Amino acid sequence: MAEVLTSEDKLAIASGRKRSLEIDKYNIDLALLEENAVSSPSAEIIADLQSKLNQSVAKIAAIDAEINSLTE
Repeated sequence: MAEVLTSEDKLAIASGRKRSLEIDKYNIDLALLEENAVSSPSAEIIADLQSKLNQSVAKIAAIDAEINSLTE
Protein backbone atom coordinates (compact mmCIF):
# COMPACT_ATOMS: atom_id res chain seq x y z
CA MET A 1 0.00 0.00 0.00
CA ALA A 2 1.35 3.41 -0.94
CA GLU A 3 1.91 5.99 1.75
CA VAL A 4 -0.68 8.73 1.83
CA LEU A 5 1.62 11.32 3.41
CA THR A 6 4.69 12.63 1.66
CA SER A 7 7.90 13.37 3.53
CA GLU A 8 7.04 17.06 3.27
CA ASP A 9 3.61 16.39 4.80
CA LYS A 10 5.20 14.47 7.66
CA LEU A 11 7.78 17.20 8.20
CA ALA A 12 5.08 19.86 8.35
CA ILE A 13 3.06 17.82 10.86
CA ALA A 14 6.10 17.08 13.02
CA SER A 15 7.14 20.74 12.93
CA GLY A 16 3.64 21.77 14.00
CA ARG A 17 3.68 19.28 16.87
CA LYS A 18 7.10 20.56 17.93
CA ARG A 19 5.82 24.13 17.93
CA SER A 20 2.88 23.09 20.11
CA LEU A 21 5.21 21.30 22.53
CA GLU A 22 7.48 24.35 22.68
CA ILE A 23 4.48 26.51 23.57
CA ASP A 24 3.49 24.02 26.29
CA LYS A 25 7.06 24.04 27.61
CA TYR A 26 7.11 27.82 27.78
CA ASN A 27 3.81 27.81 29.67
CA ILE A 28 5.33 25.40 32.18
CA ASP A 29 8.41 27.66 32.47
CA LEU A 30 6.09 30.57 33.24
CA ALA A 31 4.15 28.53 35.81
CA LEU A 32 7.44 27.66 37.54
CA LEU A 33 8.43 31.32 37.51
CA GLU A 34 5.08 32.27 39.04
CA GLU A 35 5.24 29.60 41.72
CA ASN A 36 8.76 30.57 42.70
CA ALA A 37 7.69 34.24 42.92
CA VAL A 38 5.17 33.74 45.73
CA SER A 39 6.19 34.15 49.35
CA SER A 40 5.72 30.44 50.12
CA PRO A 41 6.27 28.37 46.97
CA SER A 42 4.80 24.89 47.13
CA ALA A 43 7.46 22.21 46.82
CA GLU A 44 4.78 19.81 45.54
CA ILE A 45 3.68 22.17 42.78
CA ILE A 46 7.28 22.89 41.80
CA ALA A 47 8.10 19.17 41.67
CA ASP A 48 5.02 18.53 39.51
CA LEU A 49 5.89 21.37 37.15
CA GLN A 50 9.51 20.22 36.94
CA SER A 51 8.31 16.73 36.03
CA LYS A 52 6.08 18.18 33.31
CA LEU A 53 8.99 20.29 32.08
CA ASN A 54 11.24 17.24 31.86
CA GLN A 55 8.54 15.38 29.92
CA SER A 56 8.18 18.31 27.51
CA VAL A 57 11.93 18.35 26.89
CA ALA A 58 11.88 14.60 26.20
CA LYS A 59 8.95 14.94 23.80
CA ILE A 60 10.65 17.79 21.92
CA ALA A 61 13.81 15.69 21.63
CA ALA A 62 11.76 12.79 20.20
CA ILE A 63 10.12 15.07 17.63
CA ASP A 64 13.54 16.53 16.76
CA ALA A 65 14.80 13.01 16.09
CA GLU A 66 11.81 12.37 13.81
CA ILE A 67 12.37 15.66 11.98
CA ASN A 68 16.04 14.76 11.51
CA SER A 69 15.10 11.36 10.09
CA LEU A 70 12.74 13.03 7.62
CA THR A 71 15.38 15.51 6.43
CA GLU A 72 18.21 13.01 5.90
